[in-house]
Amino acid sequence: LQLAYHHHMGTVVQSADDINAFMAATGPSVHLLLDTGHATWGGDDPARLAQHYHARISHVHVKDVRPDIMAQAAWGLYSFAPGLPIAGIQFVLQGTLRGAGDTQFPMWNSIITQWLVILPCAWFLGHVLGFGIVGAFMGFMASSVVNVIALRWRFGTGIWRSKAVLASDNHAVTAI
Repeated sequence: LQLAYHHHMGTVVQSADDINAFMAATGPSVHLLLDTGHATWGGDDPARLAQHYHARISHVHVKDVRPDIMAQAAWGLYSFAPGLPIAGIQFVLQGTLRGAGDTQFPMWNSIITQWLVILPCAWFLGHVLGFGIVGAFMGFMASSVVNVIALRWRFGTGIWRSKAVLASDNHAVTAI
């Protein structure tokens, strides 16, 4: 079995310097999954990577990265950044309820907000009002806000305290 590392934007191995340092630190037993889109996004030339690491490339993801779309996506990602704290709170509340055995509410809350908040908001803001990808990211932020409100309400009701969780001996116990 051959290990092939997939470099990715937004991770610790993204840029040309990151990839070069990773490849130097790991040695010949670790190969590279060359991702042309992620290399381009990270500011590297995929052809240079292929030429330099050809003996250690064991898988390739070929993507068409167009500079105009990449710039638009970057603007969308930057516009989404202010909403990340809300998304973080959402993930913590979902995990808290799920960890307490209350799995159905977070699941249905996510499904409902995906269909009733993200899609309509993203379509309206992105297409109708012409915000493009920024409108789509605003739809994601709106969904996170609705999720946090609903999850916080659920947490406050204390219903999760009566949900069954499995103990280490696989017998159901009630959370106190």
